[in-house]
Amino acid sequence: MKKVLITDDDPRMVEIIRSAFEPYEDEFELLSAHDGKSALEMVREHHPDLLILDLMMPNGHGYPVCRKIREDVTFNKIKILVVS
Repeated sequence: MKKVLITDDDPRMVEIIRSAFEPYEDEFELLSAHDGKSALEMVREHHPDLLILDLMMPNGHGYPVCRKIREDVTFNKIKILVVS
């Protein structure tokens, strides 16, 4: 099962993105974070296959989160989809 981490500070956006995965719920494990700091923690803990990342968030904008993931050889293969 593939892991997808949805990171957005707007709970409505998280739910909208989650709903897009509903037809595929047996193929994806959906995780969520609401700021940049918790997104990095979730990446370290769960090693998602895909990170859906909002750019404008509290506690760590999407740009530095993306940069930190790309700089870390453990996580730099994670696919990142930026939403804004």
